Amino acid sequence: MSNGGFGDVMTKLRGSKTGLVVGLSLTATLSLLLVLFAWYICFAAMAVAIVMYGVPYYFGFKDRKKLAVFGLVLLIVLGLAWGLNMANNINNFGSDMVEKEGLLSGGTVIPTKDLDTKLYTFQVVVLNTSVYKNVTLWVDNSWDADEAVQYDMVFVENVTGGMLYERQLTLEKEGIYAYEFEIWDGEEMQATGAGYGPINAPSDEIMNQAIMSGMFYSFFQIGLLFFMLLFLTWWMDKSKVRMQKQVEEAKKRRAEADAKEGRAEEKFVCSECGAEVPGDASKCPQCGETFDDEPEPKKKADEDMKCPKCNAVIFATDKKCWNCGKELDPKS
Repeated sequence: MSNGGFGDVMTKLRGSKTGLVVGLSLTATLSLLLVLFAWYICFAAMAVAIVMYGVPYYFGFKDRKKLAVFGLVLLIVLGLAWGLNMANNINNFGSDMVEKEGLLSGGTVIPTKDLDTKLYTFQVVVLNTSVYKNVTLWVDNSWDADEAVQYDMVFVENVTGGMLYERQLTLEKEGIYAYEFEIWDGEEMQATGAGYGPINAPSDEIMNQAIMSGMFYSFFQIGLLFFMLLFLTWWMDKSKVRMQKQVEEAKKRRAEADAKEGRAEEKFVCSECGAEVPGDASKCPQCGETFDDEPEPKKKADEDMKCPKCNAVIFATDKKCWNCGKELDPKS
């Protein structure tokens, strides 16, 4: 008797009319969650592609053409969701400092986001004042195809625990900038992690760029994997059907060959000369007697019906002894 476990519930759900709706809704929900938390999940794009294919298939949505259409619509939704989430994070981004690294600490940019000014101040504190320093700044605009630009930092003043360096830059191009600081202490290069800022683009432009990035991520990472899954599973199913067909054809040919071989092995005795004749022969290979109709079964002679010459057992209708070839008189 069934205990009504989770497996039974899922089996009933998959067989119900609402099962497909539940499956597609679950696919969309899981995919959205994975995309929105993609920054924190390894192989998020692969996970989304597997969910987009596996969950609908589990709930009985096995028509690949319809699944491809569903996937295409979902990819658009995921791209929009990823872009809107990214734009929201950028617009709400506040001041931040890069993580301390070796001799460098307190790296930041002022202001982080301000559309009214193009002048930005980058600052960093060098902790040890007892060795030779060469402090540099790298600035990169993620909206610009140009490479990052390096600038020399300028000493400003001594502060508690070190020295303050800064550099003022006028950034005319709109975009989302990133920066990092480096120092050479005479033996090795030390570099901080990347900090984000300044952001000097209007919100609507940020939204457009974020949605474009979201669509690129959705179609060229998730979509590519999803459609590869569709193609590979379609190819595997086709190969399986083709292999089954070949096996069935081989069995059919084998059966026909066995039947033909069986018929060839069937033999009967020629009524004229007593020679063995193949079952599919139309005439006797020894005496030339033709067999237009099926030969009538013959009754075996009694033990005293024997050839007068060689004593071989013969049939009453035989005209010649099958053993020695003596001509027989049917009346005798």
